[in-house]
Order: sequence, then structure tokens, then C-alpha cells
Amino acid sequence: MNLGNDSEIKFENKDEPVYIRNLEKILVEEKLSDNTRDTLKIAIRKFKQSVEFLKRRTAELVENEQKFKAFAQLGHWEWDLLTNKIELSEEAQKIYQLNKRRVDLSIVMDMIHSEDKTKVQEAIDRTIKYYETVPVECRIITPKGIEKWLRADEHAIIGESGDVEKVFGYIMDITDRKNAEIQLQENEEKYRLLIENLGEGIGIVDTEENFLFCNHVTDEIFGVLQGKLVNRNLAEFVNQETLQFIKDQTKMRQNGKKTTYEIEIIRPSGETRQIVVTGTPQFDKEGYLTGTFGVIVDITEKKQIENALLESEERLRSFMDSATDAFVLLDPKFKVIEVNKTALDTIGLEKPDVLNNYYGNFIPDFEESEPFLNYMEVLRSGNPIIMDEYIPHSKFGEKYYNVKIFRVGDGLGIIATDITEHKQADQALQKSEENLRQIIKNMPVMLDAFDENNRILVWNRESERVTGYTEKEMIEDPNPLSKLYPDPVFFSKLMKEWVERGDSFYNWEIDVTHKDGTKRTVSWSNISKHFPIPGWRSWAVGVDITDRKMMEEELLEKRKLAALGQMAAGLAHELNTPLANINLTTDYLLNLVNNGETRFKDSVLVVNELNDIKQQANFCVQIVKDLLLFSRKIDIFATSFNAKSFFSEIISSPTIGTSIKEKNIAIVLEIHEDVIMVGDQVLLSQCFQNIISNSFDAFSSFHENPAIIISLEEQEKNIEVCVKDNGEGIKEEHITKVFEPFFTTKKVGHGTGLGLSIARGIVERHNGQISVISTRGEGTEVKITIPKEINKLLEK
Repeated sequence: MNLGNDSEIKFENKDEPVYIRNLEKILVEEKLSDNTRDTLKIAIRKFKQSVEFLKRRTAELVENEQKFKAFAQLGHWEWDLLTNKIELSEEAQKIYQLNKRRVDLSIVMDMIHSEDKTKVQEAIDRTIKYYETVPVECRIITPKGIEKWLRADEHAIIGESGDVEKVFGYIMDITDRKNAEIQLQENEEKYRLLIENLGEGIGIVDTEENFLFCNHVTDEIFGVLQGKLVNRNLAEFVNQETLQFIKDQTKMRQNGKKTTYEIEIIRPSGETRQIVVTGTPQFDKEGYLTGTFGVIVDITEKKQIENALLESEERLRSFMDSATDAFVLLDPKFKVIEVNKTALDTIGLEKPDVLNNYYGNFIPDFEESEPFLNYMEVLRSGNPIIMDEYIPHSKFGEKYYNVKIFRVGDGLGIIATDITEHKQADQALQKSEENLRQIIKNMPVMLDAFDENNRILVWNRESERVTGYTEKEMIEDPNPLSKLYPDPVFFSKLMKEWVERGDSFYNWEIDVTHKDGTKRTVSWSNISKHFPIPGWRSWAVGVDITDRKMMEEELLEKRKLAALGQMAAGLAHELNTPLANINLTTDYLLNLVNNGETRFKDSVLVVNELNDIKQQANFCVQIVKDLLLFSRKIDIFATSFNAKSFFSEIISSPTIGTSIKEKNIAIVLEIHEDVIMVGDQVLLSQCFQNIISNSFDAFSSFHENPAIIISLEEQEKNIEVCVKDNGEGIKEEHITKVFEPFFTTKKVGHGTGLGLSIARGIVERHNGQISVISTRGEGTEVKITIPKEINKLLEK
């Protein structure tokens, strides 16, 4: 009996040994006796039983091996309720990341995630109270800050007393499984959302074209409410011809063929839509068609656009031919495949001469030019490039173009705009700018410009001459103004005043320090607020007025000398009268004494004569005081004081008070009680006494109801005082001379003409202004404005 050898055996059934198959083959094919056949059947049966037994044992071994591996991954612990200590196995220590075998239960419980503590405690309570084993899954935070998922179960150990003495449990790290479950849930949610939110419709129909499933996009395409398309038939949405076409497509899919086709559907509202359907057949295990999985795309708008594009193609071609820009399309080898009329005019050829020809034939030295590299770069990267290109023209000479190069399919598109006029204008502008730059650089006045950080941007030659600092020195210095104004105190005040003036001022005279240490006076004017220049935060022009100031000072000295001569004449004129009176009175008294006519029995006569001498002498003293005050520099000692009290003291002073009584003049103070003035109180008192005294002289002997009104207005930064009388007024020809020294219309011996000159000097020394308005026969108004801030006065 030949059973064959192993080399000849073919494994048709891997679950059954080959020799058994050979025995069964012999049993069927060979002619055997009944005993042999029965013996062989028994042997085959026993062999098969042995094989089945081995299979079961192998499976049990595999299962036990898997269980052993799983158990090896388990950690176990034992909690002693009496000591409240918990003993951890080596694997449990690894899971909890603890390096102690015996720890307090609180250490392990503190590691449990706050959201899971309650269910863990409930499981432990049930184990202790009801001896139940309650598996629980929870999270822990290890001492290293790692979050883990654990599966744990507890078993109660009953002591001899019948109470639970210990709890024994197993723990297993299921972090990977949990993360996988969470990831799976997230993925399922993502896939669900993906299907629901696809921009395309998804649907499944059975072989009878009934909808079994669809997403909300499909509902929208068919014009029904969400979820209302399922269980409806396609026949409700198409005409009979289209329905037959769909059925034909379904028959094609029975052979496993995927089909794509366009159809028109009719929504319940009557609106028609064009859709594209890609149907994939679905088969069961037996290979029968169960339905179609379809992807549905609404192409209604696309169809409308395509139709519109078809209609506009001709218009576009017409537009290109009439466009002023040149259009050219090239294939990857720079062969011209389309060109418009403007491009043809640019190269001076006809369309048949250009189409399908190499683009470089029409551009001189094309492949050797730098633009060629740009063409190649766009062809390689697909990123568009815009460049300016010079192309000589056979008819029109030099031509400049702004060229836009971009990818069109695997070739290039070119749009060229003729910018020759713009280029020529730019060149002219650059030339004009250079001329302007030369003018600025060489103009006879200083010009400087600053950026946002107060750094110099422009410093012309006149600025270099006046200051001694070069343009490079000023531009490179981060704080250039410190060179011109080295005194930090003065520089700080200067910057503060600049902020107050802003970028709109004229003829601001400032002394700058030359590089050699000398001083130069510059008159600055800044109009950058009204005429801003891009990039220049502030700019100003300056005029060196040092020489002019010196000339003015010389002229002033000459004027002073002239005034001194005038003063000498006026002084002689003024002093002659009181001195003559003094001499006459003195001679008279001497004659009386020498002639022995009286021994001063007439004391009244002597007293009157002596008073006359004293009055004339006092007048001479006042003339000298006015001359001294006029001639010397006025220094102020500024303080703050109450305005109403100040003017009340003036009108109650002996000089003013006596005149008020003698001439019966009414003085009205229109001043609030709480107004505060700032200045030199002594000088301002003399200033206003002079002004009020002039008003007294404006009243004639027969003037009715003479009155002087002193009013005060408090402004934002200034105090304005107005002294107004209703006297005779000043003649028009005298108005311009009232502040000149020694000018007076009074009789000889009644004034020096210095009162208003001294008043003006005091006001100007307070950084203020004084003005006179007068109408003949109606009265005169004197206005004085002085600042409210004492710092302004002290800076002067």
C-alpha cells in the first residue's frame, strides 16, 4: 500500500494533515478488503480525533498564554483597613509611578482625578459594605504629572470576626485603549460631520430608486426639508425620459461599473436644477446588486456660467483686440498661440506672421536678456512676475512697457502696457527733483527737516555755513539739536516752547551756537503744518539775522543818542521853568531880607513862597526819576496778587486820590473779587498810575460827569485790563506818537512825555502788549494784556 512521500503531497486543506488526506484517497480509490477498509476507517477516525484534541489543546494553550500575558500586565494591591496602609505590587508601583511598596491609602486616593473620585469611593464602599466586586474605570494624575486611565476591581477579604479586614484588588493601565476609544469616537464624529457637511450631496438608493440615505446637501439640492428625502423615489423629481435613462444606468451598474452622468431634476417648487451624479454599485455577500451609492453635485450655476462664458468669449476676444494693452499667449516652448491687435502693432507684423512662431524672433536678443530669466522662472515656479522692459520699436524708436508674466496652463500669458510717456515723465520728474535738490542745497536761507524721532533729514549748505556743522554730522547724530543748543536748561525751554507754538510760526528768533562756540541769531519760520511734505514730520527755513541784529543795535544806539538830544532839549525846556521860579522866589525872599522891609512878620507869605519852591523842586525830582526809569533796564520781580485789591490801592493812593477829589472824577472797578494777577506789583502800579493820570488830563475844566472805568477780563492764558475814560480823546495825528519818549501835548511844566513810554516798557517786560484806541470827543481806551503764568515772566 503506497501512501506516497511528503514531497508529492499537495496541501489542499491546511487544517488537516496530509497523510490523513492520502489515507482517505486510498480508501476511496484503492480496492481493499472489508477488514482492511474497516481498520483503515478506524485509524482515520482516531487520527482525526487526535488532531481535533491537539487543536483544542493548542487553542487552550494560546488562550492561557494570552491570559498570562494579560495578567502579567496587571498590578495588584492589598489595603489593610486597620492600618489604612496599602501594599503595591511591583507592576502597581510602575503604574502609579511610586517607588514604595507600602504607602498610605491617602497617597493613592489623592492621585485620582477630581471628576472620578466619587465613583471610585462608591465602588470601595460597596465592596466593604456588600462584599461586591465593582469594576471601575478612572483617571489618575501621577507624581510626574502624567494622566493615566486605569481599570480596577476590588475584592473584600473577610476576617474571623466576619468583618472586612482587607480589600484586595487588581489594576490595569488602559490609557492606550481609552485614548483609542476617544480617538475612535472623535473620528466617528468627524466622519459623520464630514458626510453631513460635504459640499456635495451624498445619497444611497435601492434598485427601485428609493432613497435609503442622504445628507442635508442632497435635501437642499432636491429642494426638500432636511431629512424628508429618505423613502421617497427618484421618479417624483424627474420626467419619464430621465427616469428611463436612470434605470438604464442602474442596469449598467449590475455589472460592477461605476457611471457618471448629468440629469435635470424638478424640485417640488417647480424649479429645475442640473446635477451630476456619480453612481457606485453596492453588492451583497452573494454578489447581488443592492443599490447605488451616489455623489450628487449641483451644477446649475456652473452651467449658467458656462453658457455665459460661451456668450462672453466672443466679447472677450473683441475686447482683447480693441484693448490698449498687448496680450500674448505662449506654449511651454515660447511658441505664440494667441496674440491681440495691440501686440501685433507693437512688433509691426500681421497675425499669420506671428502665430505658431517663436516669441524670441520678435524680441531682439531675447534669450540673452535679463527678462528671459524672468520668463523661465515663471514657467518653472508658476509665480507671476511684473517687470519693466525696454523694447526698441522699428517706427517709434524707444518704447518702454510694464510687462506682467503669469502661468496659463503649462504655458505663459503676457500683458504689456505701454508706459513710454510715464517713463519719460518719470525721467523728467527725476531731473526736476535733482534741480529742486540743488536749489534746496544751495538756497541762500537755511532749510532743515526732521523725521518722527527729531533726527535731521535735510541740512543745506547755508545751514552748514551758519552753524559750522556739515550735513553728515547733523544727519548721523541721533540728537543733532544738542549741538546747536548745548545749554540743557535753555534746550529744555526751547523744546517746550516749540511744542506750544506747534509747526506753524513765523520769525521765531533763536540764538544758535556755532561749532566754534560763537553765537548766531537765526529767524526761523515753520509752515509744515499747512504744507506737509511726505516723510518730513516738520521742516523750517531760517534766516541768519546776526548782522542785521548788530545793525539794529547800532541803529538803536543812534536813536538813543538822538532821543538823548531830544531829551536834553526837552529836559532843558522842562527844567527851565521850575528852576526860574525857584530863582525868582529865592531872589524875592533875599530882597525882602536884605532891604529890611520885613522880619518875616508875614509868615503866610513866606510859607507860600517856600511851598512854591518845594513844588517846583519836586517837579524837577519827578522829571529826573522818569528819566532814570526810562533809561535803565527794567528788572521785574514777579509775584501773584489779588487784582481787585491791587487796583483799589492804586485809586486810593495820594497822587491818584487827590486828583479824583479835585476834579470830581468817578472811577468804576469792574473786577471780580477772586481774580489773581501775576507780575511785578511795584512796576505795574506805576504803569497803571501813569495811564490813569493821562486820563485825568483828558478832562477839561467844564467836562460833565467825568468817569474812568477799569475792567478786567480773565482769558485762557492772559489777563486783559482795560482803562477807559469819556474825556476829550486824542487827535488822530497824535495816536501813532503817544508811546514815543518826550512826546506830550501838555503845557510846559505839566509833564515830560515819558508816562506812556515807561508804561509800554513795563508791559513789554511782562511779555505783554499795550494798545490805545481813541475817538476825538468821545474818549480813550487803553488795553493791557499780560500772561497769567509767572514762569513766562521769569524766563524773559
